[in-house]
Amino acid sequence: MSTTFPIEVTTTRLAEFLAGPSLGTIRTISVEEIGRDVYKDPSPTLDDAAGVIMLMMALEGQSAEDIRAWLHASDEAEAWRNRPPTPPNGGGTGVIQVLHANGVTLHNAAGTRVSLCGYDMFTALRMELDDPSGAMLQPFIEESVHYGFNMWRVFGEASMSENGYYSLDPREPGYYGALDRLASRLTANGIYLLHTCYADNQIYHCGLEHWQQTADVLRPYQDGVFLSGGNQWNKNGWDPIRLHDPGLTWWSRGSGVEDVQPSTPNGSTFVEFHPRRDYPKALDDTVASATYIEFVYKFVLPLIISEPPRMGEDGSGAVYLDAQVCGQFAEHYAAQCAGAVLHMRPGQKGALIPDGSACDRIAETWGAAWRGKQP
Repeated sequence: MSTTFPIEVTTTRLAEFLAGPSLGTIRTISVEEIGRDVYKDPSPTLDDAAGVIMLMMALEGQSAEDIRAWLHASDEAEAWRNRPPTPPNGGGTGVIQVLHANGVTLHNAAGTRVSLCGYDMFTALRMELDDPSGAMLQPFIEESVHYGFNMWRVFGEASMSENGYYSLDPREPGYYGALDRLASRLTANGIYLLHTCYADNQIYHCGLEHWQQTADVLRPYQDGVFLSGGNQWNKNGWDPIRLHDPGLTWWSRGSGVEDVQPSTPNGSTFVEFHPRRDYPKALDDTVASATYIEFVYKFVLPLIISEPPRMGEDGSGAVYLDAQVCGQFAEHYAAQCAGAVLHMRPGQKGALIPDGSACDRIAETWGAAWRGKQP
């Protein structure tokens, strides 16, 4: 069945509608009204159909003012108008720099060694999906500025049946748009994103298209993104060997369970490791892991300790309530590795660190260990 439009549809008119931002009607309106290009991959989709709807309105003869009014009335446009202002210079923990591999460590363009001070923020993508304005995430960004965290470990999947407190399904409407906003928000604030693609994939059974689509969304921010294949492949329903090169500067085949040899890189550009948690051997491993992985396994790539022993209240043992002990872990990781993630319950569950708690004292000590070793 054919459709007759009230305007003459020519290549010139289509270019007028669809040319890039500042050039064409639809894409310019979308950037001005909702802060993004509605034709930026992977949009438009059935879940994000704004670009399709706006094109149909144009073909039906509606004016640019009509199209703008329709988009202006959307929830996404309202959230964009009400977003928190961006502080000067991003207001974050620093500036995203281009980093280069140097053995198991990282160097910046000046040749200075860099180590990233990470923190668990598993639920950040869930928050971004629920609140496109960023207001929900802003206190956590400010918290990271306070402690000196400049890398967030974020999960791309989660199931309440597994973790007991939240779910995140990549098939949810708006998922990849939220990932785009999160990467933009973090890198604007000087926070590197360690994005863990697969987490509870034994529940969702997402295929390799999720891996590639995630990479495609993150590509514009890749100077500030480390794409992890996933969390603990041994128990979470995904295969690190099947992951193809996603075309990003930094990607890994993810992590195994505690104290398991990392997957052979086979083209990946960084390595993750989850060390043992039993003290004091875990402290020994803060030194031994980097040398063993480099010289025995011969994985000569930047090493990120993405899940050390859990510290603070409800940690991996009573000893991890001691900020001085946790500070020793931090000092060793900062001196030896490309980065390490402070693994604590508040960040896992999307809660701020309580003032005066053991987690607060440990976070202060952790951040202090990295001063002078960050970009």
